[in-house]
Amino acid sequence: MDKLTFDEVIEGLRTLCRDMSRVPNLSSTAHAIENILYKTNDPLLVMIMGEFSTGKSTFINALMKKNIVKVGATPTTSVITKLSYGVNDKIEVVFRDGTRKNYSASELESKDSNYSKYNLLYEQIAYVSRTVPAEILKNMMLIDCPGLNSIKEAHEKTTLEFMDKANIVTWLFETKTPAKQSEFTALKKLNPRLNPVVIVNKIDNVDEEEDDESVESIIADIERKLRNNHLRAQKIIGVSSKLAFQGVQQNNLRLISASNINEFYNFMNNSVLNDRELYKQNSIFEEIAYLLYNYKLPSNCERTLTKILDTLSAYERKVSTLSVSESLLLGVFKLNKLGARDAVKYFRKMAESGNISVVGALVSMYYEISDYSESFKWYMQAVEKRCGEKDAYYWLGLMCHEGKGVTQNDSEAFQWFRKGADKYDKRNYRWLGIMYYNGEGVTKNYSEAFQWFKKGADKYDKRNYRWLGIMYYNGEGVTKNYSEAFQWFKKGADKYDKRNYRWLGIMY
Repeated sequence: MDKLTFDEVIEGLRTLCRDMSRVPNLSSTAHAIENILYKTNDPLLVMIMGEFSTGKSTFINALMKKNIVKVGATPTTSVITKLSYGVNDKIEVVFRDGTRKNYSASELESKDSNYSKYNLLYEQIAYVSRTVPAEILKNMMLIDCPGLNSIKEAHEKTTLEFMDKANIVTWLFETKTPAKQSEFTALKKLNPRLNPVVIVNKIDNVDEEEDDESVESIIADIERKLRNNHLRAQKIIGVSSKLAFQGVQQNNLRLISASNINEFYNFMNNSVLNDRELYKQNSIFEEIAYLLYNYKLPSNCERTLTKILDTLSAYERKVSTLSVSESLLLGVFKLNKLGARDAVKYFRKMAESGNISVVGALVSMYYEISDYSESFKWYMQAVEKRCGEKDAYYWLGLMCHEGKGVTQNDSEAFQWFRKGADKYDKRNYRWLGIMYYNGEGVTKNYSEAFQWFKKGADKYDKRNYRWLGIMYYNGEGVTKNYSEAFQWFKKGADKYDKRNYRWLGIMY
């Protein structure tokens, strides 16, 4: 996007924030968008990722030119650390409940060495924010992410949040066991916008006289395996973090040169920082699109919405092909103003690029415009990609039951509803009850039907109340009890479920 159009869109988004802030239920979203726009001039957010033991800590210390990250920290005590520029070295711990506390490096290291005692502390930490007077941090903030094979469930959400906000990812392999399938599986979870800069670390461990492979052949093999896994990297660079850090400590230019870390610096300076605005634009548009696509903007936003939509549409006509993030933002505004039929192709482009986070929105659009075969296909993608699969199970069950987008098959429908129930999605409980009640896709069993309806009712799903009333009324799966039947019909009526009104009339 050219600078003029980008500035126009940013200005339009700022006006949209002012419009939204006047609407009570949109004010918090407006504030969140303002925070994103405020960060436009921040340094690039660079995430350092890789599996445990790839030498990530030494690599970061080499970049900092001082011993900042503890080398050899155990996977169990590693937490996400944000490194940004500051005149003084300060550490602030941000806890998952939103509270913050300042620590010294020695305090945290002391807790690290006594992990069993401080286990609860590490469970409660969201991330650590540290300011360091390091030259490299004037142009970029670094996010030190624990090895992806060692992230604790408690920290996974924070990791994904930082990943979505990152402008670029640096991914570390190491020379002895590079390109394991677990690494490719993790790489596929990256936002497609984040084509990584790949560092092949520990090249000092390669002895070409004893080993069959050279550094060049290792890099070529990684590049081939990335292609085979439908992945790509902006650049693949062989580095020895160990030699680089030793060179910095000893002020030894020969060691620094041998480490090849200068190739990384050159790439970041010439190819990444020169395109800083583009990296920022892509992440900003994507973040804002995700915030907006769940809302139908009110009438007071109509004029601003139209102006932004016209600007983006004119730019689309000019360049013919939009970036993925530009396409998503345009799709969100078209969805808001023109509806699913006009927006669906933009969300589809995002999904086809590998961004599985929009699959849920995409299938809903296809369902809304009655393109059930496409909706079914993308729900299956959600299951295969394990993104929004909990929601997908319910809809796949419903579509198999109704024969929408697929041949009608109650047995398949039952299996999908059962999977959804196993994920504690209460919408599936009622359908399992119905299928057991009617003997659809499973042997008729009133006792099982009653249990599933009761589970749904216990989760306050009012759609089960009528069914429980019917079963008590008829004595199906439970002893006939008109008083219980009446109570369930009354509960449903109190929730304004009009299907219960007739039954209350019958009983009176």
